[in-house]
Amino acid sequence: MNEILVVDDNPDSRMRTIKELKSYGYQTSFLSDARYADNMIRSTRPGMVLVNRQPLRFDSYSLFLGIREKYPEIPVMLYALKSDTGLKSLNQAVAMAFRERKASAR
Repeated sequence: MNEILVVDDNPDSRMRTIKELKSYGYQTSFLSDARYADNMIRSTRPGMVLVNRQPLRFDSYSLFLGIREKYPEIPVMLYALKSDTGLKSLNQAVAMAFRERKASAR
């Protein structure tokens, strides 16, 4: 399974997200500082990047667009957690993105 890179400067939402993704069997890594995202993506080539939509210290939309432009082969999604239901929805979205990526590679 491909690794998911979580970019989130909020420790609580980051840890909840990582814990939930791991419970569904995904491998994860994380960054709390978006300045290092490009280096991390270039060196690890994650299967997907999740970016917190409401960060405390970086512009998530600019990061999202930059990743999409520079790494079009890597799915990137913005996310926001409002509840435990949001965590389950995030898992469904991640699973769908991986399925679509696998289907398009055929």
